[in-house]
Amino acid sequence: MLGEEEYRSVVVREHGSIINPVTGDSLDVMHQCISLRVEGGEEAFADEAAFENAVATFGRSLPLRLRVWRRDGERVESGTIHRVNHDGTYDVALDGCGTSNFFARRKGILRDVPREDLETAPLLVLGEPAGGKTTFAKQLVTWAVGSQTGADLVPVVVRVCDVARMFCGCDDETEPSVWAFLRRTVPTPVWRLVERAIGERRVLLVLDGLDEACRLHARLEREIRDEYTRYPLVLTSRDMKALDRDTFERFRRVRVMQLDRSQIETIARKRLDAARADVFLRQLEASCALRRMAVNPLLLSVTLAVFDSLGGSRINRGLVYSLALDSMLSNSLPDAAGCARALFRRVAWLAH
Repeated sequence: MLGEEEYRSVVVREHGSIINPVTGDSLDVMHQCISLRVEGGEEAFADEAAFENAVATFGRSLPLRLRVWRRDGERVESGTIHRVNHDGTYDVALDGCGTSNFFARRKGILRDVPREDLETAPLLVLGEPAGGKTTFAKQLVTWAVGSQTGADLVPVVVRVCDVARMFCGCDDETEPSVWAFLRRTVPTPVWRLVERAIGERRVLLVLDGLDEACRLHARLEREIRDEYTRYPLVLTSRDMKALDRDTFERFRRVRVMQLDRSQIETIARKRLDAARADVFLRQLEASCALRRMAVNPLLLSVTLAVFDSLGGSRINRGLVYSLALDSMLSNSLPDAAGCARALFRRVAWLAH
């Protein structure tokens, strides 16, 4: 049977790096990529503070006055932590008194509620296209497997677009789509470990790219409401109208911020030698177009790769896009020129 320590090594191997879209090389998400800043409400977090804030309410211990939810059959009750008991249970002050056969109430307080019966607010990570949401998710799970805060959690990252491809048009909803996707695609020992974590409500589920659910969105939204919010849950998404619906009302919301000048300089000096980094930063200062590109994590990575591939010579926005597109086509397609011609023919036909 796969142990949790071995599984944590698997998580780091799978999510501890991202692919440079120009060169095809792997970049370490914690050391070669900048720690992205996020903001939520009136607070802003950076580096480890952002990750700590993200998973702070997902652990076994919950702080006083934290907002929580509990399911009683089909009904969902909400309230705040009123007292932390010595046996690890919690007293919860309910938002509404009502009645319940499961717990005795006195003055609207549920007594001795086990931690596994309480749900905390999931996290919704918003950002611009290619703005660093996936990088933040990868950094979060890589950090969580090595931190004390995330020690009890079993992180699982699922790309929503992959689930959509598998289940779009499928009418069988006997099993939640994400669990079915994992059961079918991951090795059996991994699925057994994840399944056990689901049963113990210790799975940290990261759904990356909710905006890419396409025709699966309605089903996935129902499953988020009825199933996935029972567990520590992180969603990433672009802004979209659907996020205003009641399903997402309980989510904490943070936004991945654009890179500032200090972050841009830090990542440039991580990726380039000192002399070449100085040249690159001077070119940024001289070009408004390059500066606008550099605040976006993906475009900064592409710009650095093109600059480095040219030996540190002068670049501009048009040159970056041209060389980056050529490199990406060459890296991903055996016959880039033929594919491009076929693509242009298809686009011309659709336009006609």
